[in-house]
Order: sequence, then C-alpha cells, then structure tokens
Amino acid sequence: MDHETQGDTFTNDASLKMNNMNRLISLALLKLTLIFSSCSSDVELEDYLDLSVAFNLTINTIDSESGLTESQSETLEVNSEKWSKLIEWAENNKKGWSSSPATHIGDVYISQGGFRLIHTKGSTGVTIAFNDKEGNPKQYVNVVEKGELNFLFE
Repeated sequence: MDHETQGDTFTNDASLKMNNMNRLISLALLKLTLIFSSCSSDVELEDYLDLSVAFNLTINTIDSESGLTESQSETLEVNSEKWSKLIEWAENNKKGWSSSPATHIGDVYISQGGFRLIHTKGSTGVTIAFNDKEGNPKQYVNVVEKGELNFLFE
C-alpha cells in the first residue's frame, strides 16, 4: 500500500470514528432530554404572577423586505381583555409542565417581573421561566393546542 492510500484509509477511519462519536453524543443527549422531559409537574402560575400588576407583551415579526426582526410591545393592563384571557389560560394550564434545561426562543414574549412566557405563533409549545419561592431559576415547557394563545395576536 502506498503512502497516499494509507493516508486515505487513515482519513476514512478517523472520519468514521468521528461520525460514530457524534452519533453516541447525539444519542446520549437525546436520552438526557427524554429523562428530563418525562417528569411532568403541576405549576401554579398564580404563585409566580402578581394579579395586581400589568404584563408586558412583546411580539417579534420579520420584516419581509429587510429580513430584520421588528418588535411590537404593549402593556396588558390589569383586567383588560388580553390580561383576563391570559389569567384564565394560566388557571386552565396547571398540569403537564416538564422541566427544560434548554434555551427557548419564540416570537411572543410575556413578562412581569421575573416571570416570562415564550411562545411561537402557530406552534404547540409554550415555555415559562421564573424564580421559585426559594429564588432558584426554573424553566418549564408544555404542549398547547395550536392557536390556543392566538388571543395574544388580536
């Protein structure tokens, strides 16, 4: 075998080993994700929301001409229609939350103090993040019906 063929064989072996290692890492990450997401919790959102304070709603869109993100913000005043619907949604969605170590992005953000809700229009996922009663940061994800949070866009 000449040196060129040996080099190709070495390169192919190294590439094969790297692909196998990447598969193992991917499989391990998938298993960890399943382990973390398989434990669901009930979350009393009212424990982390101040019902006497307004929410900030930010909706991000992509400008079709420039491709840049544009943000529109509005305040959801206490007892306004969107505020009331959000509180009702929180009361009806206490079950099925799974802890999530991942960072989530969306195009809808609701915030109040240290509480955040993140959602992408047209998706079935929602993320909440807050500090628990001991001050520890928590982040949970849940599945919602497609369009369930569309009232935020109205």
